[in-house]
Amino acid sequence: MTDKDPKDMTASEQLRWAANGEPYNGIDENIWTCPTGKIKALAEAVTGEWPSDNEIFSIVADKIDAELAEAKKKAAHATEKPLSEVMAFYTGLYAKGAEPIGDWLDRWFIPRPRFEDGEPVHIGDKAEHPYTGETCTIDCINTFNGSYCLGFVDERSASLLDRERVKRPAPEVLGADGLPILAGETVYRLSDGERLEVLLSHGSTPETREYVDCCGELELPSNLTHTPPDTQERIDEDARKDQFEYWQCREHECDECPAEIEGMSPKKRYGCNDCCSAMTLDLLRRQRELDKRTGGAE
Repeated sequence: MTDKDPKDMTASEQLRWAANGEPYNGIDENIWTCPTGKIKALAEAVTGEWPSDNEIFSIVADKIDAELAEAKKKAAHATEKPLSEVMAFYTGLYAKGAEPIGDWLDRWFIPRPRFEDGEPVHIGDKAEHPYTGETCTIDCINTFNGSYCLGFVDERSASLLDRERVKRPAPEVLGADGLPILAGETVYRLSDGERLEVLLSHGSTPETREYVDCCGELELPSNLTHTPPDTQERIDEDARKDQFEYWQCREHECDECPAEIEGMSPKKRYGCNDCCSAMTLDLLRRQRELDKRTGGAE
């Protein structure tokens, strides 16, 4: 007689238990002398249903499958051998001692260049051209001994040494005016209106990636604009102008309005009857934006 509850036994233990004369959970062993009867009783205790003769074989088979799957899962995590040796054992593709899994994969499978974050490069990916820095589309990848050759759509190919990483294109950086900030452009610092030249639209290190490199000065894109920011002096000066000077339309007919934005004249944009009232509303808008930016009047 075993002290172990049959429900907690492995499939092999249950079969051996059914084959001998041990009782089922304390029931008189004379009642459960038939092995199939003992397996049926065990199945009924687990499922609540009395199985047929055929069903007991499926029940035992399912338990064996579940135990094998669990054993394989545990074995995969329990091994102390290098992963390359484990893969070599299962595939028959030998490993050179305890070599890194990446080296084993590169030797037995087609090696590919990788981006800086380790992601493999695929045909169709966007990448920074190694020679020009332009954003290009990869349309061909060739491998040689110790090097790669990348082909680009409408651009000349470029060679890479083994382990040299491919750079992803820098993400588009938008200034405070919603326009992209590009290398070589002139921008203005919102806080003081200083004119700056953009060297790179991002910092040169991971820590400064979110900043714009303005010839050595690092600025957040949200503090840069492509037009000189408003000042109180400029608003005061513009308030003294008449509507024609303000909108720079003295030499133009209304149907040729130089101040149109997306097909709308100033009076249409502000919902006014005339452009003089639109001028007043535009000055108020500019004043509110200046006060918000500089911490002035509410």
